[in-house]
Amino acid sequence: QKDDIATLISNLEQIPPEDLYAQPTKSPTIDGTWELLYSNTQLFRSSPFFMAGRAVCSTEEEARQYDWFCDMHRAA
Repeated sequence: QKDDIATLISNLEQIPPEDLYAQPTKSPTIDGTWELLYSNTQLFRSSPFFMAGRAVCSTEEEARQYDWFCDMHRAA
């Protein structure tokens, strides 16, 4: 199942932006209650704080250190 989801996500990511809604959050099809059913990363890493932290890692060593920090955060 994990591979199937990864393939679906990859296919969605290949769609050119101009083929998507210009303002997807204003589409009536997005109205309602949503529930996260799948994530390929720890949920807390989806927060803007952690995403920004990972984005500034410019070397593999920095990325490893950041991953260590996230692992320690999750373990706390």
